[in-house]
Amino acid sequence: MRLMKRHAIKQLSVRFAAALAAAATLASALSAQQSYAVEATQVPQAIGYDVRTRVPAVESLAGIGSIGIQSDTEITLPGADKATSALVRVSVFGAKQYSEISVDGATALSVQAEHDASQTVLAQVKQGKIRISSNAPVNARVETVALFQSDATAPGSTNAVKSPVTRADTAQGLGGDELTSEPLSIGVVGQGGVPSEDVRAVYTTLTVDANTSGKVTLAGQSFDVPQGRSVVSTVAVPDANGNVKLLADRDLGETRLDVRGWVTGSVQNTSDANVEGSYVPAYGTKWVDSETKNYESNKIAAGKRLDDSASALALVTAKPSGSRAFVEYGATVAGRSRGITVDAATGALAQLDVIDAARDTSFVTARGADVDSSMLLLGDVIGAPSKSDSTVDISWDSPQEGANVYLEKTGKLILEGKVESSAAIEQVKIYGDNNLFGTAEVTYGTDGAYWRFESTVPQTKSYTFRAVGMACGGSEGNANRKLTVYLPDKNATVVGDKTVVLNPDDQSRPVASVTDTEVVFAADPQVAPGDVLASGTGEHAPKGFLRKVVSVQRTAQGWVVSTEQAALTDALYQADIDQDQPAFPADGSVVDESDAKLDPSYTDISPDHAPTATLSEASRQSKSKAKKTAVRTASFRTHSVTGRAVASDENDIKMASVDISCYAGWQYVKNDDKTKMEKQATCGKSAETEKAVLKAVYDAQMSAGASVKFDFSADFGVHLKLAIAYPKFGEKLFMPYVDDFRTYVYADSDAKLDAKAWGAINEKFNNQLASIKGNPVTFYVAGVPVVLTSEMQLGVEGNLNAKAEASMKPHWTHNLKLGVKYDTDGWNQIYQNDLKYKNEDNNACTFVKLDGSMTAGIAPWVRPSLYLYDSAGVTETVKLRGQADATFKTTAEGADHAAEATLKLSVIPSLQAGVHLKLPVTDKELLSHDFKEQKQTFTVFDNTKDPWKIGQCPAIEDPGKVTPPGTKEVTVTFMDPRSGTSKALGRRAGDTLTLTQTYLERQLGLDSGSLDGIKDLNTAQDGSGKSVKLGSEWTVPDTDTTLYIQYGSDPAPDPTPAKATVKKVISDNWTTYAVKTDGTLWAWGDNSFGRLGVGDTEDRHSPVKVMDNVSTITAFNIENDGYYTWDSAFVVKTDGTLWAWGRNNHGQLGVGDTEDRYTPVKVMDNVSTIALGYRDSAYAVRTDGTLWAWGRNNHGQLGVGDTEDRYTPVKVADNVSTITTDNVENNGYNNTSDSAFIVKTDGTLWAWGINNYGQLGVGDTQSRYTPVKVADNVSTITTNGGAAYAVKTDGTLWAWGDNSYGRLGVGDTQSRYNRYTPVKVADNVSTITVSWDSAYAVKTDGTLWAWGNNYWGQLGGDTQNRYTPVKVADNVSTITLGYQDSAYAVKADGSLWTWGGNSYGTLGVGDTEARYTPTKVTDNISTIYPSDCSTFALKSDGTLWAWGDNGNGQLGVGDTEARYTPVKVTDGVSAVAVDKNGNSVYAVKTDGTLWTWGDNYVGQLGVGDANGRLTPTKVM
Repeated sequence: MRLMKRHAIKQLSVRFAAALAAAATLASALSAQQSYAVEATQVPQAIGYDVRTRVPAVESLAGIGSIGIQSDTEITLPGADKATSALVRVSVFGAKQYSEISVDGATALSVQAEHDASQTVLAQVKQGKIRISSNAPVNARVETVALFQSDATAPGSTNAVKSPVTRADTAQGLGGDELTSEPLSIGVVGQGGVPSEDVRAVYTTLTVDANTSGKVTLAGQSFDVPQGRSVVSTVAVPDANGNVKLLADRDLGETRLDVRGWVTGSVQNTSDANVEGSYVPAYGTKWVDSETKNYESNKIAAGKRLDDSASALALVTAKPSGSRAFVEYGATVAGRSRGITVDAATGALAQLDVIDAARDTSFVTARGADVDSSMLLLGDVIGAPSKSDSTVDISWDSPQEGANVYLEKTGKLILEGKVESSAAIEQVKIYGDNNLFGTAEVTYGTDGAYWRFESTVPQTKSYTFRAVGMACGGSEGNANRKLTVYLPDKNATVVGDKTVVLNPDDQSRPVASVTDTEVVFAADPQVAPGDVLASGTGEHAPKGFLRKVVSVQRTAQGWVVSTEQAALTDALYQADIDQDQPAFPADGSVVDESDAKLDPSYTDISPDHAPTATLSEASRQSKSKAKKTAVRTASFRTHSVTGRAVASDENDIKMASVDISCYAGWQYVKNDDKTKMEKQATCGKSAETEKAVLKAVYDAQMSAGASVKFDFSADFGVHLKLAIAYPKFGEKLFMPYVDDFRTYVYADSDAKLDAKAWGAINEKFNNQLASIKGNPVTFYVAGVPVVLTSEMQLGVEGNLNAKAEASMKPHWTHNLKLGVKYDTDGWNQIYQNDLKYKNEDNNACTFVKLDGSMTAGIAPWVRPSLYLYDSAGVTETVKLRGQADATFKTTAEGADHAAEATLKLSVIPSLQAGVHLKLPVTDKELLSHDFKEQKQTFTVFDNTKDPWKIGQCPAIEDPGKVTPPGTKEVTVTFMDPRSGTSKALGRRAGDTLTLTQTYLERQLGLDSGSLDGIKDLNTAQDGSGKSVKLGSEWTVPDTDTTLYIQYGSDPAPDPTPAKATVKKVISDNWTTYAVKTDGTLWAWGDNSFGRLGVGDTEDRHSPVKVMDNVSTITAFNIENDGYYTWDSAFVVKTDGTLWAWGRNNHGQLGVGDTEDRYTPVKVMDNVSTIALGYRDSAYAVRTDGTLWAWGRNNHGQLGVGDTEDRYTPVKVADNVSTITTDNVENNGYNNTSDSAFIVKTDGTLWAWGINNYGQLGVGDTQSRYTPVKVADNVSTITTNGGAAYAVKTDGTLWAWGDNSYGRLGVGDTQSRYNRYTPVKVADNVSTITVSWDSAYAVKTDGTLWAWGNNYWGQLGGDTQNRYTPVKVADNVSTITLGYQDSAYAVKADGSLWTWGGNSYGTLGVGDTEARYTPTKVTDNISTIYPSDCSTFALKSDGTLWAWGDNGNGQLGVGDTEARYTPVKVTDGVSAVAVDKNGNSVYAVKTDGTLWTWGDNYVGQLGVGDANGRLTPTKVM
């Protein structure tokens, strides 16, 4: 790589003389004033680039290399070892078919069949290689036009993104509707690695699918496109809002714009605006035409090039040449034909070219034919400084001459103007009264170069400002402006100049959704990158938000504004906030029990699981103390500023009081002559809980145990003080800072402890209780909404160490303030306490029987989080520990009192805090600090020197007098007369038992289904006694009871062997397998590849026995979405052996070769589970927990370390609990599905295989060939072709991988937002069900939530895609998905509700119109079986119902007419199987008979022929 070094001499003599003159002129001024110059940030003085001609990397016609058809094909560029990006010209000659070439994964060139074409694109270079591929074999040339060493800190540096980012795709509604004469404004910054600000230019690729020929204009560059697809790459200059304008001279059709890279801009207070190697956009240029004879070179006037230009970038186009030709701009071409390819019939589309010569030595050369071409200059690449004197003209745009500038209104001093020079601009320096303030930012537009400088001033006064423009060659130009600048009053509030105030519910531009990184608006929000959005609360912004705009993009779902967290100092340049508010306002605060959990070593004794914490309106109130400030009219933009709950000055806010009641107890129980301790606990208040606590205390007393009861109530408040100081003059960046910050939690609390011990005990506990979520409080600072929200996790920890039989009941109150502060003294903690002991006179309540001691500690703890908007910036852990240390001593006989007791009550508040706010305290430090836990001990009461005298008071509390509730032990016996089995259980009178069939089978030790036919239970064997209904909640009586199981028929066992009946049937479209109750396997239908396992490949029209002792069967074509060519079957026998047969082209049978098998062949022993991958990969989990794999391995999906197929099982992992394969075709793209996932016995999730969408969850998109750990504590894993969803043991749902249509539910969409590691989606999830691009979760409370693609309204409500879970319905038991994303929900009451696509009437709602909300269909549904075109429902009474398409008689109702509402098919059904398309149906009846109907093309119905059936026909 040749690195162009900067010229060292800059006319030093001229500059030295100028410096002497300036020194003489300013001597007196500098003696009285300090120099205000800010030290400029040094930037690299040169950028590496190379435009030398090189040998092509690919020249197919000469046998040098080729372009592969794989997406990850790499080719080496000669001499590019140190390059980071390159301009690469790709040419295709005589395409045999329509071909597209992709560079970095995005289309770079399209070529029609029998034509030639070329394009030049920016490509990322890694280790001298670029990624390039083709959709078809082509004769191609790939040549380097320019190489770059990117440095994102250097102004003018060319940088390639890792992967091109799509910013417009009108076919998807992205960026606009269609390419017409109406301009599309397309954002090109802030995504895919392109910065949101300081971008000079962007490298783009424009794809146009034109329905006619026309002219396209992109960012001021106009060029022609023919009918059909055109792909043009160029470098464009965005406007001040980071957008480029795109339009056409007529309606052309669809278009797409991809961004491949960017050019770094210059920023304020840097040493140079341009250096050698910088790209400088040209402006005001026009197309220049050239007529060039074959094998000749003409000198050209390339337009307005800079004096110090070393080379230039241009767009070049050419007319048809009659035969294949080449045209090259720049230095004269010798030797072979090279340059832009000109097609004989169509010419050459506009494309980038590097003019690799200075402005006076540029030529255009033709080879192969005479060429008429045109060139449009785009910009220059700067070389060494020009030796000639360059011209520099600089002017002012604002403020106006003589203006008064009030920084309270403008926020900051902003100076702006224009600069023109015949050479590149090196610097624009800004002086105030001859003092250097700094260097300005230099930007480029389509009409010239501009400078901008932002600052404050040392003092309020009149200034003469001077802007001095300097060219790289040393020439200068200057312009002055007189202004009077007024600093803000110290008590004023100053609003930022880019602050945009939002009301998220403003209907003119409502906020549709908010995530951590995006805000989606339903209409144009009229914001730009760099703006600061300050939002109050709203429907989709419950905590408001404060964000800085990174990019703005129009999509089909609305305007997506990508954001990053902003600091309050971005919105307010000066303010004094002093806010005192309740942690939990009485209105709107809620108790969240989802994370509440008792100490895991304790058993919860609460029968009704009462709330662990409650809120009630407090007796006292809190007053808001938002400080009044002197505010002039601010100049920020506002979008309908209307608040919600506003904390105005001195406005009373009702507080909520938090109440907690907890119990812990210890009792001793005997089991098998061994005594062990049982730990019991509960938190909450209810009548039932009180009864349970009373019973537990009694049990503890009876077993010489102990108990602790604790009651606590508190009013919590939060105080925030935040003083933002206006920026100091002379700092490198304009940065307001925090000079006073303090926050603390204050509480008024009341605590009562009741500890009892009947023997020695030493135990502790820690219970996590509910969390309290306060209602956000909004207050306004100079019109800017500031939103504070408190959330607090509650808990109680404690201990009891007793060596006596005694009790104590201390009671105390506590008023405290605990928090942190930052000011000129640095960080400190806030501690204030006011403690009182409440029951000094209640010593008689202490009970003593034995000498000894008791220490009881109780510590309610809170973890408050203070949210500033939606960011938790302050977190604390506050413990209010109370510790009672007591001693007890009985007195000698004859004393006037029975015993003496002492009590020392201490309160030990502790605080551990963290402050992490995005707020500066200096130009280098943020308001961030972590405090270690701090404790202080305060003694509230101590009578050790004056013990209580016990025994003289009448109210002695003896725990032994506790009266237990009804606790009579009785025996309940269950008796099954059919099996002769009985079971006696010990139960307490009053207990409640739910007598379901499953419960009874478990109690009796019977297999599932053993009690089939049960009718009810009776207290008499002959049924003459008291009847107990099956499924009812039965209360245990106070006498011993026997319940006899009653059947609907004679319960006497049948002495004759039962006839084997059908237990299970499975079918794809053409082959059917049935397993009978005796373990025999039967098969019929299509027998391609011998997949019936009957010894040949002849189809069978009736069932044929295959083998005995079968436990389970599965087959590739059944598990793989109707792909009928992978025809292999596997069975696990009752002895654990695995057998396989059928197709074996990849060794998927695991028998050592690739020969098909027509009869079952043994594969391995001790198999518990068999799973099949997407294409011919097989997995077996053995009884010892080991996982084995074999078969196809093209993506490493076997997990054995490579991509070689395996013909016999190979061990993959140990301790495997479940295996899941991603065998779902992703909307036709089958290269997403060769992944595998296992959950181990310890709950860890591991993955391997293809990873092109990040579906493995391991942090990247690299495939893995061996298992890699993904997550812990996983319960289930679900996949849907490139995406994965895990439900953890705590009920949280996590997702990762392909995020098309937002199907991960993490708040965004598009491939650029794929997630490569698990991201939390929701809590309290019970089940997850997925389609190709939508997902549905049933939560533990029965609510159904959905997200993703909503084209058919399958998510419920409308057809707008959803990027986060949206609630669909309540009381849902199961959710099933069908064709066209139709959805079927069975509710807890058995009712069926449907919605979504309905093309064939599959919803059963009476027509074929889609439904956007759940619609009730019928009742008493047990199971739903949707297929592509028909739907089948099994009711709880055994009747089967059907509706939808009936072209093959698959509804079984006697004809082929479609039905749009449910119609009854048959009775007595226990199970149903439906083939993939729903054309053939199989019903197993309760008597074990199999009935079939519908399509029978290859005899798959098993009825003896290949004729279809319109009604159910018995098979076996």
